[in-house]
Amino acid sequence: RIKQWRDVSQEDALKNLKYKLTRDPSFGQWKAVAIYDGEKEVVEFTVKKYVLPKFVVEVKSLPGMLYTSDEYKVNVCAYYTTGKPMKATLEGSLCMKSKYRSYYRQAKRPCVTIKDINFNGKEKCALLQLSMKELRLRESKYPHYHIRPQLNVTVIEAGTNIKI
Repeated sequence: RIKQWRDVSQEDALKNLKYKLTRDPSFGQWKAVAIYDGEKEVVEFTVKKYVLPKFVVEVKSLPGMLYTSDEYKVNVCAYYTTGKPMKATLEGSLCMKSKYRSYYRQAKRPCVTIKDINFNGKEKCALLQLSMKELRLRESKYPHYHIRPQLNVTVIEAGTNIKI
């Protein structure tokens, strides 16, 4: 037991009770227990050391995506904060999302899946050339108005499996 509040009155609103951690807190699983009017509330949480990311991921789409395009080009860079290239794997997806919700039920447009793109530790960047055919942009059963590409990527560092 680290801190306990007893006989706290509640005048007009909720009470805001705080406990400030020390500079060197004890890491691990913790729980906070509140009992009021015979009701018990338990919240569990973890205290752990925060480590800044060791690497950076940059994603830049290249201009020129049209309905008639065969591919969508994206440049993805992954490197350590020291500037050195890294060994990693990239995965993700490219989807077309509508800016507005449709009032009509329309089929959900398929996405392009990105799997197992490898960074070999020699180059910082990789040019992805994603097939537009899988997005079915020319099919009338999918919404066509106010759509834009949404690219989601995850870079997984080799050896540690840390993801960004």
